[in-house]
This record gives sequence, C-alpha cells and structure tokens, in this order.
Amino acid sequence: MWHKLAPLMLSVLWLTSATPAQAEIACTLVHKVGDKDPVFQQGNLCDATFSPASTFKLPLALIGFEKGLLQSSDTPAVIYDPDLNAPFKSWRQTTTPRTWLQFSVVWYSQWLTRQLGTDAFQHHVDRLDYGNKDLSGTPGKDDGLTHAWLSSSLKITPAQQVDFLQMLVSHELPYSQHVMDLTIATSQSFSTSAGDKLNGKTGNAWAVDAQFKRLKEQHGWFVGWLTHQEAQYVFVHLIVEDGAANGFASSRARKHVLSHLPEWLEGH
Repeated sequence: MWHKLAPLMLSVLWLTSATPAQAEIACTLVHKVGDKDPVFQQGNLCDATFSPASTFKLPLALIGFEKGLLQSSDTPAVIYDPDLNAPFKSWRQTTTPRTWLQFSVVWYSQWLTRQLGTDAFQHHVDRLDYGNKDLSGTPGKDDGLTHAWLSSSLKITPAQQVDFLQMLVSHELPYSQHVMDLTIATSQSFSTSAGDKLNGKTGNAWAVDAQFKRLKEQHGWFVGWLTHQEAQYVFVHLIVEDGAANGFASSRARKHVLSHLPEWLEGH
C-alpha cells in the first residue's frame, strides 16, 4: 500500500551517511507583515523556483482543516503502519497533526492527500494559488498525489513563499479564520538566540536532472513568522548545498535563522 514511499526512504538513508558539503545562501527574505519591501534580503535566487518539500505541509494543513480531514491539532491520530519501514523513530508512531508538523512525517502527508483525492487536491492548490500549482508528479510515474511536492513537479519561489506566509498570518487566504488559526496553532514553535518566539517549518529537497533523477545537491528551507517588538514578520531562508552532507540542509537552514534572525531584524 505504501510502497511509493520507498524511494524517499532510500534517499534519506543514503544522506545520513554522506560527507560534508559547501552551502550557499540562495535567498533570505524578512518582511514586516503587510509590507511589500523586505526589511532584510540576501541571495540571488529569490525569484528562482524550487521544490517546496516539507514546507508544503503548511498549505496542506490548511487544506486538511478546511476539508475536515484534520479536526484539531491532536486529531486525527493515525496509527503507524509497520509496513512503511520508516527510517526515523519519530515517524514510527501514531501521528497527529501536531506531531506531523513537528517531525515532518512524510507518510502522514501522503495519507492526507490520498484522503483528498486528485481532484480536490488540485482544486485547493489552485485556490491557494500556490507556486506553479503543478501536481502532475514525476513524468511517467503517476505519483503526483503523493510526491508532487517532493523534489518533483510542484515548484515555488522564495518570494512566493513570502506572499503565502503574509496571507496566512494576516488571515487573507481563501479559508475561514478558524482554519487559518488552527494551522498557525498546530505549527511548531522555536526560540531565536535573542529569545523571540517564532513558528516555522523546514523543508529538504534535492535537485533533479531533466529526467527527474535525484542529484546530490540539497535545498534546505526554513520558513515562518514571528512577533518582534509588537510587529509581525515573516521570513524565508533557503540554502543550497553542492553535494552530499551529513544530515539535512533544512536543519542547517533552521539553525542559521534562529541564530541570525535577531541581527536581520535589528532596528525594526
């Protein structure tokens, strides 16, 4: 039933035993909510498209709450299927919407999209105007329902990520305030080096060639929002690593944001 998860599992296992790589900041954007111009920007790829990877769990949570497939931060609790052979202990357990976002559980995302079905899935991605809205998946594999956002057909730019986050925290997306509040409340919280609390989501993708064969280059996202000195901000940080590395680029992107966000906000 869950055999289509296998390629992802193999890539994860390969990655954890790899060697270090060089990282480059592709884009960092920090915006005060409601402002078009950033208060901080770096990198030359803010308008380039990348797989959203697990940052897509934020719009997927919105869709799940809107459709009633997710009822609260802790419901439904879906029992883990051992046949999945998930590589991480945190994935090998009953999972709720909160732990799904906390541990970035891929199989829970795929359970959710299967419950939606292809037509509803496409309808809601179109409704959100998310990225290029392409859920076709890998050519010839018919896997868009379960893999479109995983180094596959769905793409988004860092600038588009900012637009989505601004609308989420401003309650301007085409869903009820209740649905947006549930998504915000269910997302994971962190603390910066200066003690500010923020909410965010990592995402780890791989570059692919013209045949969608996965390459060694990693793309690591960390996106989210915070309140700083009574003002709301959203941030998007994306790094590119040029080869195999221990762990995930997304974890290093998150660490960089938590360390450096206070200086990016300095004076604001």
